[in-house]
Amino acid sequence: MKKSILLIICSIIYISIFAQSNTLEQSNYAADTLIYHIPQKDPLRAITIGFGVNMGIWTFNRYITHEDFAYISLHTIKRNLKTYPVWDSDKLSTNLIGHPYHGSLYYNAARANGYSFWGSLPFTLGGSLMWEFAMENEPPSRNDLVATTFGGVALGEMTYRLSDLILDNRTTGSNRFMRELSAGLLAPTRLVNRLITGKAWQHEAVRGNHLPRTPIHGSVAVGSRHITDHDHTRKYGIGLKASVDYGEVFEYEIEKPYEWFQAKAQLDFVASQFSLTQINIVGALKTYELYRKNNWQIFGGLFQHFNYFNSKITRADKSEFRPYYISEAASMGTGLLIEKEGEKFALEGKYFINGIALGASISDYFKIDERDYNMGSGFSIKAQTEVSFNKKIRLRLRAENYNIYTWMGYDEELNFKDLSRYEKDFLDTQGDRSIARLYLIGLTAEYDLSENIYLGLERYRYIRQTNYKHIPKVRYSAWDDFIYLGLKF
Repeated sequence: MKKSILLIICSIIYISIFAQSNTLEQSNYAADTLIYHIPQKDPLRAITIGFGVNMGIWTFNRYITHEDFAYISLHTIKRNLKTYPVWDSDKLSTNLIGHPYHGSLYYNAARANGYSFWGSLPFTLGGSLMWEFAMENEPPSRNDLVATTFGGVALGEMTYRLSDLILDNRTTGSNRFMRELSAGLLAPTRLVNRLITGKAWQHEAVRGNHLPRTPIHGSVAVGSRHITDHDHTRKYGIGLKASVDYGEVFEYEIEKPYEWFQAKAQLDFVASQFSLTQINIVGALKTYELYRKNNWQIFGGLFQHFNYFNSKITRADKSEFRPYYISEAASMGTGLLIEKEGEKFALEGKYFINGIALGASISDYFKIDERDYNMGSGFSIKAQTEVSFNKKIRLRLRAENYNIYTWMGYDEELNFKDLSRYEKDFLDTQGDRSIARLYLIGLTAEYDLSENIYLGLERYRYIRQTNYKHIPKVRYSAWDDFIYLGLKF
């Protein structure tokens, strides 16, 4: 699953540029940028594709990789149906990236068959319920149900909208093949649906989009990354990051979810290891214009958030260098957007307060199998202010605070090494009882060398303080520096 996520993020970097180049392209085809259609709802096909996703992944796990959890039977299914979901012990990337990606497949199966953002949510939950109760011999996981459903909605709507920018039923030949392939990498179950219905090769006089054409802006940057933790351990490497800004949030009130969203991803090669370091998504569910006068615009609204930070590196001697990692898999809250435009000076601010239904933070003590983090709920506060001068120089200040409360602990006298596999599966703990607070403060400076190429420098400070109920509290800090060359599209 982790490799699939890395493939998708790499695809977004390429596909976003591909989509942008075709969003405003001048072609010989008749202009139909305002023509789109919503397909008729087909619940049977949406359910069938979701069922096929689960069967396909289970078959791979059972007969190709021979995973222990994939050896299911009627007995394990019956047992799981009688079992109340527990907190599981899978690693961070599996629980808080792999499962949201899994959920996006169910979600896109429903979206491709005529269902709205909210209408697709029950299909996402249904696919997750089937997997948790029937496709594993382990007890169903409550954190997976939440991450798959709500994280899947965030990743699913983002990839659905980006794929819609690429598809064009007017094209033929290699152009058509590349479009179908690129959109399919972003939203695989949408491609499956197009293959089933014949849309993948059907030639039409119009593009055949499901959504209105929407402008996007984005960037790709590569450069040198340097991380220093609190005990002055240093790691150097290469970073690749991409961002997409979909829609125009200051042009009009957002009526439908994700008519505007921002998505950022970062891949790093540090200490001879390739890793997905960050995924950050914020999508507008609804916005309202509060003020517009004298080039000032202020909007308020409701927003969904998805955040994942993981800088953990395993050294050659098996010890770990882990300056920070934290997750905000299911989060929603209010926000305030401010813009001031001028000829030589512009200001833009985005400020959010969110409730976190499911989050996670690294633990300094709890470790069982591949899990070394605490789960819980809480809240987050985010602020980003950007000023630009002469449309060439940009300064960006970013500050975020995550608070994760872990209330379901475990018997402190337990020795995890003595537990059987069955006892570990039913341990049912969020981790160490604690309150984890992560503070992120960053400053970015960028200068445009040309219309599309820019040079950037950013420095981030991560400070974590975890107050444990029964064990000593821990304070940890790290610096993360990045100098890069970027391309705007």
